[in-house]
This record gives sequence, structure tokens and C-alpha cells, in this order.
Amino acid sequence: MNEHTVQSMAKKIVNTFSPEKIIVFGSWARNESNKDSDIDFLVITSYKGSKRDIQAAMRRALKGFGIPKDIIVASKEEIEQKKDLPGYIYGTALREGRVVYERTGQ
Repeated sequence: MNEHTVQSMAKKIVNTFSPEKIIVFGSWARNESNKDSDIDFLVITSYKGSKRDIQAAMRRALKGFGIPKDIIVASKEEIEQKKDLPGYIYGTALREGRVVYERTGQ
């Protein structure tokens, strides 16, 4: 997996779901990934309905890339409320992750 692949995956999410921001975190963001690594996305978006359904739809949209992925969907409000709480990955993703997309002109 390379930077071009990550950007292509992010672009697919952007074009299909119009998120506010996408952060890559985990081994890929730390430059510790290997051929067996997955890619971790935190997708920040306003959403209606089931978060689980949106995550599943995003995984389906990225199916053609053939790369294992974890996608976490959250609103800005959720992240702000829970980023410092134990058991939530938001804080780690914000500290260690890398922004690969951010909507401008908000």
C-alpha cells in the first residue's frame, strides 16, 4: 500500500459520502505498516441514521481496493465529547493520525 492508494481511498469516501474530514491513523500513519497491515480511517461527518450502516456502506465503497480497513465514523460533537475518555480511539487518532482530507469553505 502506498500514499497514492490511501489518497484514492479517501477520494472515494469524499465523493460518495461528503465527510468533513478524514484522518488516517494506526500503523500506516506511523510509517510502521507492512504488507499485512490494514488501514485505519476516522471519518468525521454529520450523519443521520445508523453509524454501523454508514461504516458498512463505506467499507463496501472501498471493497475494490482489496485492502483490509477499519473505518470509524463520528461527528465532530462525538469526538469532542469522547476524545479524552478511556475506551475511545478518537484521542489517539487525533494525536497520532494524519489528515488526508479536510473540507474547506465551511
